[in-house]
Amino acid sequence: MKRPLVIPALLAVALALVVAGAAPASAKGATSVTVTGPGISELEVDHWTRPTDDVDLGTLSEVSGIYGIFGDGQLTAGPDVTEGELGPRYVLTWYQASRVMAVSHIYPFAEGGAWAHVPRHQRLWGEALNSGWWHGGAALEAAMVTLGATVPVTADPTDSSGEDDAAAPAAAAALPPDDSTPGSSPVTAGGLALGVGLLLAAGFWLVRRRRTTQPGLTLSRPA
Repeated sequence: MKRPLVIPALLAVALALVVAGAAPASAKGATSVTVTGPGISELEVDHWTRPTDDVDLGTLSEVSGIYGIFGDGQLTAGPDVTEGELGPRYVLTWYQASRVMAVSHIYPFAEGGAWAHVPRHQRLWGEALNSGWWHGGAALEAAMVTLGATVPVTADPTDSSGEDDAAAPAAAAALPPDDSTPGSSPVTAGGLALGVGLLLAAGFWLVRRRRTTQPGLTLSRPA
């Protein structure tokens, strides 16, 4: 008597399997991602097993918060920083097989820690994707550096050597002329001329005195 119930049950199970198989592939997640930006011309990550010196697809999707596009509420408002404080941008293009799933922007060296951004107006399988920001912090920064992201070089605010070097020529130009340089000071030149004049006068006086004191020599004025 219960055998007729078996057939409807089997049909229900078969129908559920068909519906599950026809569901959008978004539930399966990304199958690969390409990364471009400073230091990375174009890198494709499509593996799941993580070697000790590499970053796999699962890790990158986790630290970048990409699955917030499906509405889990993890994407938030943007950070309170300027565009310059965000630093260099890296573009991640996520794929499901050959179809683009989503595009996200990564700022691994932003002030306050790395951020990921999913721009607005993206759709997948006819459905709108969530947009917003994800704070990946140190884990996201480390993953991007491992993939080849170039750490930007910034000036050390405590290093004033460059300012000192730049100020040296100006300070040198402001110094008065060196007194030891011939002709560099009118006072030195005047003093030298006075000394020579005194020496000449003293020499003339000595010669004149010797002439007036020689024996038998009388000087007389002409009439």
